Amino acid sequence: EPEPEPEPEPEQKSKKKKNKKKKTNNEAAVAAEKAAAAKKLAAAKAAKKKAKEEEARKAALKAQEKKMAQEDGWETIPQRAVHKPTAKKSTVVVDKGQSSTSVTMKLGNQAAAVIGKKGVNIQEIQRNSGASMNVDKDSADKMLTISGSPEAVALAQREVAAILKDFIEERYPLPFAQRPAFIGKGGSKIKALEARTGIRFDIPKEQTDYIMIKGKTEDVTRAKQIIKEEKDSKTSIEIKYKTNPLGPNGVTALLLGNKAQVKQEIERDTNCDITIDKENCTLTITGHLTEALSGAQHMESVLQRHSVVAEVPVDDPKKIRAVIGRGGEQIKAISSKTGARIDKMDSSFKICGTAEQVAKGKAEVLAILQGGDIKPILQEGEVCTRIEIPQGHVGSIIGKGGAIVVELQKSTGAKVSMQGAPIDGLVPCYVHGEKRKVDAATKQIQAKLKEAQEAEEARKKRSEEARANAPDTAAQTGPIELTQEEGTWGGDGADNW
Repeated sequence: EPEPEPEPEPEQKSKKKKNKKKKTNNEAAVAAEKAAAAKKLAAAKAAKKKAKEEEARKAALKAQEKKMAQEDGWETIPQRAVHKPTAKKSTVVVDKGQSSTSVTMKLGNQAAAVIGKKGVNIQEIQRNSGASMNVDKDSADKMLTISGSPEAVALAQREVAAILKDFIEERYPLPFAQRPAFIGKGGSKIKALEARTGIRFDIPKEQTDYIMIKGKTEDVTRAKQIIKEEKDSKTSIEIKYKTNPLGPNGVTALLLGNKAQVKQEIERDTNCDITIDKENCTLTITGHLTEALSGAQHMESVLQRHSVVAEVPVDDPKKIRAVIGRGGEQIKAISSKTGARIDKMDSSFKICGTAEQVAKGKAEVLAILQGGDIKPILQEGEVCTRIEIPQGHVGSIIGKGGAIVVELQKSTGAKVSMQGAPIDGLVPCYVHGEKRKVDAATKQIQAKLKEAQEAEEARKKRSEEARANAPDTAAQTGPIELTQEEGTWGGDGADNW
């Protein structure tokens, strides 16, 4: 019988290869597990290290804040709880089984921190998360709506929460009188500080001795340090003005009048800040040493130059009204024209300013008191017409109790004024306002003057006719004499006519 054929060797080799491959795969899996465990351990160590560094950083910040608070008197307001999304959560199913969800969060006064300067924070969150975000700035609660996929919305929520967690508010101690200098012209200084540090200042509308500073903890600390350094490097010089010849009100009017022109000129020329404490009658000039000294010298020079005072006595109360004018328009016009400050005293006018301003103001006041022509103050787009009214016909224009002139102004819309003493028996009458209204009023006044003149001529004619027709009774009977029994003119009980 033939011998049995041996088993083919290729199959044994194949089996050995399979066992070897299986053993290799097991070793790779074990190695991968070990590598993953090592990676996980390394990540845990890194996270632990990062957490320790973060704790150390926060501890350092708190220590620095505590030290600065002791030096500057800062007060830290406890951090408010972050508002978690409490609004309705909606999910919308779209194509291919994907879903879109939206949540809302109440930001309140922390909205600015989430939005960031020019929207930089909210734009970055949208790029990182892929969610769409919108803040309702018109609502009192500043509601934030986040929309997108559940993963994108969740990521955006976490980033918003992180910003709110690091957001703080603090009071910056600032006397109310120093507020304008701190803010700067048009808010220039406070805007520059906000742009430099990323924080935000809130100025209370009421009169307080502090302002609010808001932002990230790190930014607020840096802003406080900058403010402290600037304060430490500046000098303040005080000038008392209570005894100045202008008086307290005169000094403040000089510096703050005409949109604070004088004050701003000194600040611009000397590069210093000027604050006015009206309650204590004190001017504070602040700046670097040379700037503060220059500002103080400039201020003293301005006060001395504007401290010329003249007084014009008035013996007739009616003339005081003529100088002041209706609603004070006349005295304001004189001040604007001459640059002098004019104040009404009990029986005089006090004129303050430079020597030239006082001389001009005094001349204007005296001209009115001595019966000079008083022209009305015109507004933009107004015209003025002068009409000379015979002194005897003024009543026909004014009427009883001013009834005629009031009705004339009401019907035409023009303004009519008659001030000043008669000149050669003529009283100047000014009609001013819009041209069409002035024309209508002028026409009515001229018509009334014509009626008055015609009535006067008719009275004269009747009087002449009556005298011509009357008998000469005096020649026939002689003069009439009053006896003591009939009473005497100017006696006891007479009315002094």
